[in-house]
Amino acid sequence: MEKEHRIGKRFGALDAGADTLALTRLTTHEDVTALLALFTEIACQEGWQPGEALNVIPDHAVHFALADQDVLVGGLQIVMPSPAGVLPCHSIWPDTALTSSAAHVTIIGIQAAYRGNIELFWRLCQVLWCFCAKEGIEAVVLEATPRMLALYRRIGLPLEIVGELRTHWGEPCYLASIDMVTVAGSVVMRAQQSGFLRRLVFSALQPESQPAIVV
Repeated sequence: MEKEHRIGKRFGALDAGADTLALTRLTTHEDVTALLALFTEIACQEGWQPGEALNVIPDHAVHFALADQDVLVGGLQIVMPSPAGVLPCHSIWPDTALTSSAAHVTIIGIQAAYRGNIELFWRLCQVLWCFCAKEGIEAVVLEATPRMLALYRRIGLPLEIVGELRTHWGEPCYLASIDMVTVAGSVVMRAQQSGFLRRLVFSALQPESQPAIVV
């Protein structure tokens, strides 16, 4: 049975009687620690070997949580570059040249019980894109196994390999990059055939929008 990881803030539903999820940026040490505990649980389930990476909060890290009321069910961690332009990925790909406005998505995870809903993954992408647009981040990098790289590309994320296959958290991974302008254009084009993506684009254009999600 999965352990419940709770955060201090409780989110309101869209309407009485509706089951909802919501996205928010975490701002307290207690809440971020709870999210890292959830990530550790997911890592154990998936057979990842993060070592101490999920036991500490990296410098320049930002966290977004997907919560069912006050119970965490997923989220992501994005690390901004240090003043010297260093990102966590440079510990494995030290010679990879990245734009000075790049950031690193070190983990994105959703509890197994919620993974069947691909819209939740896209909602996490939406909050990531909005954050990047606000902060002037032109590209993000992330680690991806060959299987996950193919999956990301199949669902419409235009990832470019920028780092060769190396071991990360016990698995062979590429370092992949996503250009924010390119992915925005791709989503807008696909939104012509997808009602959900149209709503996603419209929601992303709303100022300071972090809407609840009806599931």
